Amino acid sequence: MVRADILGALKSALSRGNSLESAIQTLYNAGYPREEVDEAARALQSTEQPTQTIQQTPSQEQSQQIQKSQQVQQPVHQINQSQQTTQQPIQQPQSSEHENAEKKPDKEKTNKRNKILIITLIIALSLLLGTLIAIFIFKDQIISIFSG
Repeated sequence: MVRADILGALKSALSRGNSLESAIQTLYNAGYPREEVDEAARALQSTEQPTQTIQQTPSQEQSQQIQKSQQVQQPVHQINQSQQTTQQPIQQPQSSEHENAEKKPDKEKTNKRNKILIITLIIALSLLLGTLIAIFIFKDQIISIFSG
């Protein structure tokens, strides 16, 4: 049975203009099981194929079917290859590595800002609580100062 979250991720990637191969590779890298990703890709391709062929001319339809059959065979071939040999490290496209490199410093900056904000708020809360306690302890002296 096709997992809805994997199918949704593939649809989302395709709607953003990513290729099916890059979407599949991204899911592999995210730790999703290859079998489930490939099954979702096949299901997505089988649901998209009838809607696309209605709108295309016969020559475009044939080329589209050839491309889709090659795409379906590629993930299956990858599964067979990984079962026969030990798993080889997956190479990400250069753009993905660049995007990940950009996201990492942003996340570190955000974490640092959050820590600074938390420390500042703790100090402010401590000062306010100290002031409140001091007012309760020295309330008679404070009243005498203002009453003259």
